[in-house]
Amino acid sequence: MQDDQAQSSRTNQAFRTNQVSSPSLSRRLVVVAMVWIALGLGVCGFFLSYAFERAVETSFDDRLAALLRSVVAETDMIAPQQLRIRSPLEDTRFSQVYSGWYWQLRSGSVLRSRSLWDTDLPAAGAITPGALVYRSMAGPRDQDLRAVSTVIQKADWARPVEVTVAVTTEEYKTETKAFNRLLRVSLGILGVGLGIAVVLQVTLGLRPLKRVIAELTAMKRGDGQYLSYGHPREILPLVDAFNDLRDHDLETLTRARREAGNLAHGLKTPLARLAARAEEFGPDGRERLRPDIEEIRRRIDYHVVRSTVSGARGTNAVKVRLHPVADDIVSGLLRLYADKAITATIAIADDLAILGEEEDLTEILGNLLENAFKWAKSGVRISATVQSSGVVELRVEDDGPGLTETEVATALEWGRRLDDTVPGTGLGLSIVSDIVRLYNGHMRFDRSPEGGLAVIVTLPGAP
Repeated sequence: MQDDQAQSSRTNQAFRTNQVSSPSLSRRLVVVAMVWIALGLGVCGFFLSYAFERAVETSFDDRLAALLRSVVAETDMIAPQQLRIRSPLEDTRFSQVYSGWYWQLRSGSVLRSRSLWDTDLPAAGAITPGALVYRSMAGPRDQDLRAVSTVIQKADWARPVEVTVAVTTEEYKTETKAFNRLLRVSLGILGVGLGIAVVLQVTLGLRPLKRVIAELTAMKRGDGQYLSYGHPREILPLVDAFNDLRDHDLETLTRARREAGNLAHGLKTPLARLAARAEEFGPDGRERLRPDIEEIRRRIDYHVVRSTVSGARGTNAVKVRLHPVADDIVSGLLRLYADKAITATIAIADDLAILGEEEDLTEILGNLLENAFKWAKSGVRISATVQSSGVVELRVEDDGPGLTETEVATALEWGRRLDDTVPGTGLGLSIVSDIVRLYNGHMRFDRSPEGGLAVIVTLPGAP
């Protein structure tokens, strides 16, 4: 049984360790949502920026084509190889030196806008008359230019004329940069808003689960036995399943305890008949059978007691106040041992409680106090304090003869009686030790200030 409990404790500890190291569900949901938001906004931003840049570039090319048509409309050849612009273009930037707005006519000789000063734009090469050729080029002072060229031919002209209009790209690139900057800020604000929305959604969405966890935690503290039904529809199947399992566990535990008790009690009658028949074998036969009968009786008594012990922990535990239980037991023992005139002191706060079942606490205090009354000369003291770790330390002391080191080593052995002249089965301390172990507590022996025995037991405290 101790091995099973140790294995269960190790399994629970491993589970808690894995539970602490594993990421939370809310964190997973938030992280996944944030990753998808970042990817979605990134892809959306890329395509929006690309689409805007293409739209601006197309609009810019349309403006270039319009300027080119204006230059073509004003182009004239007044003599072979002599070109002219009949009237100046309206945009004054074509007249400002190196303004970034240029036009050029090429037909053997070159006629260019004043803004080009003494610089020629590179020729476009072979162009089909009437076709538009767009290109990028480096202009004066390493300006980044976007140019459109075409070739015009009239019947009375000696040769075709290549017309080129070039404008710096700084303007539309500035627009593109401003748009991208605004786009990044807008998508950033949108991303923050969506992130906050995701956190709120996950928080509100998981709040019912946190309520379930809070109720389970309260059950571990001894407040309540079942999960409530005030949860969203999606959580109710979990609540139903847990409460059904809870009912099943309690029913199974109750049935097992009842059957174990019935079995033990059922064996007492045939055992009594066996003891009576042993008398028929005379003194010699009776003495030979008595040890075996007594051992069977002690085992039955032990399991009768154990069948009532649940070792309630976790969701089976409730708050059990120490003082009322101790007071009832002490009152009964004072009447039972009235001839010894024992003075009993209870030093336990009224609100001090443990997590467990009242039957288990009664079994622990009953055995410890009965032993104390049995061996005490004149006084018994029971006290309890809450330790820094949250456990309750329970002390039962007497002013009797106490135990030697050898007796302490054997006191917890099953059915061990330290003095055959005192009535008892020798099972009390063994039963207490088993119950305390079920509660993950500890039991040890010490010497009381009055010189007798002090038994110290630790049990889980109730908040």
